[in-house]
Amino acid sequence: MNKLIPVTGIGIHCRYVQLISLRALTQTVAVTQPAENLRKPSLEAPAQQIPAVSPVIASLTDVRLPPHRRISSDIVARISKVENEADFQALDDCLRNADDHDTVRNEVANLLRRSNYLQLADSLIFVLENAAEKPRFRAFAVQHLGGAELPNDYDVKKRVAEKLQSLLQDKDVEVRREALLTLTRKHEPLAAATAVEWLSSPHRGQQEVRDLAIRCIRELGLREHAPIVKQLASDENESVRIAAIVTLSDWQDVESATVFEAAARSNSTRLHRAGQAALNKMKVRADR
Repeated sequence: MNKLIPVTGIGIHCRYVQLISLRALTQTVAVTQPAENLRKPSLEAPAQQIPAVSPVIASLTDVRLPPHRRISSDIVARISKVENEADFQALDDCLRNADDHDTVRNEVANLLRRSNYLQLADSLIFVLENAAEKPRFRAFAVQHLGGAELPNDYDVKKRVAEKLQSLLQDKDVEVRREALLTLTRKHEPLAAATAVEWLSSPHRGQQEVRDLAIRCIRELGLREHAPIVKQLASDENESVRIAAIVTLSDWQDVESATVFEAAARSNSTRLHRAGQAALNKMKVRADR
């Protein structure tokens, strides 16, 4: 508490001066002292610095740059994998960005796969469920989801399996095709059942996937369906016809020689090549 006391002496024109309490004086001194002299060493550990995005990843994910400046033919050699958390986040953001270029995002997905990115499956599922995505990149996402090295986590594997199976009914034919091919390569029972259904279904929409159904039946070794495949070797759809010819040739179906000959005489380059290849394969086997 400050007190007023009487004072006399030379040069003093007032009767009282204020006596500052010891406490107030101490506070005044504390304020006026340089801060560096009063700073005490901190007992807390310094905050860990977040690593910055590496220059090569910053360039790859920079949407302002044209695709040819972001990726190159030697991208795998230049960026074999990433380990930096900031790089992972930048790549994940790029992968999820439906407005970015498909080719760049496809390379980003490949890089994340090489780097064993643990959240890749969830990011790909996000892409597949994003209404803003176009069919082309959604099909790419199915490929990556089927080929990604999944973490040893039951819930993640279950989510991926369920998503792939549900995509067999997807609105985009490109996605349905990739889903069946992926499940076939995994030898999932649903793949065989779906391939057989698509093979013989009269539904007009299945015409877009019937050639793939034939291919999957070949890869799964379902030769009991050869009679239907033989019928499709004369189908009006060229892609279906070629798939049937290739399958019957692999199965060494000599009864289909006339179908191969008819295809080899076709004016269609693709059909001609398929028929001729089948005939050549039969000749090689016969000469053994």
